[in-house]
Amino acid sequence: MGVDYYNILKVSRNATEEDLKKAYKKMAMKWHPDKNALNKKEAEAKFKQISEAYDVLSDPKKRQIYDLYGEEALKSGLYPPNGGGGRGFKFNSRDAEDIFEELFGRFSGGGGGSRKLKKAAPLENKLSCSLEELYNGSKRKMKISRTVLDDSG
Repeated sequence: MGVDYYNILKVSRNATEEDLKKAYKKMAMKWHPDKNALNKKEAEAKFKQISEAYDVLSDPKKRQIYDLYGEEALKSGLYPPNGGGGRGFKFNSRDAEDIFEELFGRFSGGGGGSRKLKKAAPLENKLSCSLEELYNGSKRKMKISRTVLDDSG
């Protein structure tokens, strides 16, 4: 068997989806290239490995194929058709950054590890004013109502 995805994420073979998510977050934060400026090449390689492991183990079909036939069978698509997952299933790894963003959001400056919510689109509204107000300046009050959703939608 090739790569041991369970060992990469440091979880047991019977890890739940929640266990996988926690382990991925922990390992991804530790090895994210933006947090390892001195060792960026190694961090990138490790981060991609961690993301690939999470991509496989978090998908029930991929995980079943991996558990039964290993990484090589999963990547090549060569495994018995009745073994689970169906014939013709191909390994299609998502981009490591996409998986990271899905769980953490985007980093602002590359250094801070805080989670950011997605920024809402800017609101635009027409406001009439005279040429004199534009030249001299003026203050206006505007009431804006909008619905703000949390992470759960």
